[in-house]
Amino acid sequence: MPRSLCLFVSAFIFAFASSAFADDLKLWYTDPAKTWMTEALPIGNGRIGGMVFGGIAQEHIQFNEDTLWSGGPQTPPAGGAEHLKQIQNLLAAGDTDSVNRLMKEYFASAAKGGYQPFGDLYIDVHPNGAFVSDYRRELDLNSGVVRVHYSVDSASCDREYFCSHPDQVMVLHFTSAAPHGVTLTIRMAAAQREAAITAAGNRITMDGQLRGNGLGYQAVLLAEPTGGSVMAGGDRLEISQADAVTILLTAATEYSPTYPAYRGNDYRAANEKALANAEGKSYADLLAAHEKDYQSLFGRVALDLGPGPSPDQPTDQRLAAFHNGSPDPALEALFFQYGRYLLISSSRDSLPSNRQGLWNDSTSASWGADFPTMMNLEMMYLPAETTNLPECAEPLINMISGLVQPGSVTAQKCFGADGWVVNYTTTPWGFTAAGAGIYNYFPAGAAWLCQHLWEHFAFSQDQGFLRDTAYPIMKSAAEFWTERLVAQPDGTLMSSPSESPEHGGFVIGAMMDQEIVRDLFTNCIDASKILDVDADFRDKLADLNNHLAPLKIGKRGQLQEWQADIDDPTDTHRHISHLWALYPGDQISPLTTPALANAARQTLAERGDGGPAFALAWKIGYWARLRDGDHAERILRALMTPTTQVSPRSPLTGTYANMFTARPPLQVDANLAATAAIAEMLVQSQNGEIDLLPALPSAWPAGSVTGLRARGGFVVDESWQAGQLTQAAIHSTVGGVCHIRRPGDQKTIEVDTEAGGVYPIDLQAQ
Repeated sequence: MPRSLCLFVSAFIFAFASSAFADDLKLWYTDPAKTWMTEALPIGNGRIGGMVFGGIAQEHIQFNEDTLWSGGPQTPPAGGAEHLKQIQNLLAAGDTDSVNRLMKEYFASAAKGGYQPFGDLYIDVHPNGAFVSDYRRELDLNSGVVRVHYSVDSASCDREYFCSHPDQVMVLHFTSAAPHGVTLTIRMAAAQREAAITAAGNRITMDGQLRGNGLGYQAVLLAEPTGGSVMAGGDRLEISQADAVTILLTAATEYSPTYPAYRGNDYRAANEKALANAEGKSYADLLAAHEKDYQSLFGRVALDLGPGPSPDQPTDQRLAAFHNGSPDPALEALFFQYGRYLLISSSRDSLPSNRQGLWNDSTSASWGADFPTMMNLEMMYLPAETTNLPECAEPLINMISGLVQPGSVTAQKCFGADGWVVNYTTTPWGFTAAGAGIYNYFPAGAAWLCQHLWEHFAFSQDQGFLRDTAYPIMKSAAEFWTERLVAQPDGTLMSSPSESPEHGGFVIGAMMDQEIVRDLFTNCIDASKILDVDADFRDKLADLNNHLAPLKIGKRGQLQEWQADIDDPTDTHRHISHLWALYPGDQISPLTTPALANAARQTLAERGDGGPAFALAWKIGYWARLRDGDHAERILRALMTPTTQVSPRSPLTGTYANMFTARPPLQVDANLAATAAIAEMLVQSQNGEIDLLPALPSAWPAGSVTGLRARGGFVVDESWQAGQLTQAAIHSTVGGVCHIRRPGDQKTIEVDTEAGGVYPIDLQAQ
């Protein structure tokens, strides 16, 4: 087919998809938010974020900057390397009490510090009338803008809020149809007691140093009225009778991601630079730059799963109706795109998305809003590659690079090993040791993080990135594990001591460790072949891989979590860590390892479909990899169960009115992992082929998707009707042979591609 015709076909598919969903990319409500966690709407540019309440008489925006952290760098505990062999021998002898005592004494070191809120904006709005009507509060995912609209005595009042990535400021814009109808009182409140707040001219400045670590921080607000007047008094600004008001807010700290000091950013100069750049621009220019930048990421993927029953229904009511049995595939598509919005908003340029993304209103956030490397951090980045947001993975990649130095210190002091290691969690201060809690030992954390480096290459085929960034870090992590594996009497190699995250105690060879190490070794082998380097090291890893203890199927046909066949069939624990080999790993597949796939299916059946939000998001991905779309979609619906529960003691889970997923309390990991799992239902590429509609559920009989990425440097468009694929096209970014598996086919078809080409897929059965 001629190239021009290929492009026409692809454009037709995209136009079909975008026309169906463009009007259903808004979360909207008929009342202002009452609670931060469940109702306020998030905005962010990756570094600065806010939660918008949308009050009528008083607007409240709680704001954050992602480098405001308490705590600081820590030295890993001493003595682990000297006692490791003793611990391994005690574990082999079954003396778990002694193992627990020694692990606590020589390995435990609580991560100190947590993500901190910056402050709050309160904007008193003084209307020229008394009767308020037509209220609407919305988050437009297509533009990345929160809007508030209402009328006062028939005069419309409008506000728009966004965080601009190109201009590095939060932007608030107030207008009124009434002449000179915008009168505001603006004040800033500090979340930290040490801050001083002053107002002068048209600015409010918050300046302080965190108690405890002395980290310097500053936020500056600038108000620009059109018409009217502005007056500073004390800690606030009074704006009177303006036609419109644009408010700019920027914030920064002295944190710098440089080991070992983690200080050095000239934060006051950074704020002045951002404001000087933005101050001279019109609101229209600020908005246009934001929308162009945001759409360059968000607009890459379009998803249409079919119409909802009530497109004019507020989002909270749609969630309730969906839970009560009213099908709403458009709401599920909105949930998918919301996850992409959250990743764009919380992961650009600065630190990675933490447990709560970018948003936090508590000086003692749950779990410190840290970066858990035993699951949560990695699951938040699952959609970065598949849903066409690779730039949003760069903060994670930068953090991984920054953990190598402190991780190498921990590897030597705690394990007496070369290479580098990260355990259960980390912080911006380079924390890599095991935590103090019973489940805070997980030396496979670094190896799992390395999978994201490999995936970043696998989707892009960027050999420069592989050579200069990914492979050196992966190789160093693999070097750690070449010294950490312990030979068993039967000749197999296992991790010792080992834990299955948050489930069970110290053992030898927990399956998750074995799976992750095998994946790391395999990826290093493949990388060394591609780069044509380190042949001897490659051979060493291949030999170790051949001796790693294999996956095991237990007496009930389940996939074993441990080396011993001790899985409890009544156990419904929230973690199913040993299914890592199924997802996000690629060692289990119904197509290539059907016996292991059936064992994974048995494990999932025993564990059940319940659990907290993060567990449900994982299970959606598991069932998608098992090619059971109906089961995956059933759990997706369970994840989207409306809840208002915010207590961490509650067993409830689900989705808040603002579509944040609940742990409870707030964690965005399930939002992002569910987005990735939905992508897995529509396109998979983990086995060297592109699998079209591998797990399409019956609840989505007709639809289309454009822009999903596949490994090998390909982008996929698909349309389907009555559950059958009707159109598909492959975009090749780097060229090469592409292997396509169409729904129901036993064999793949081969397409030879050139970089920049678009290739419609022949849907006739062969």
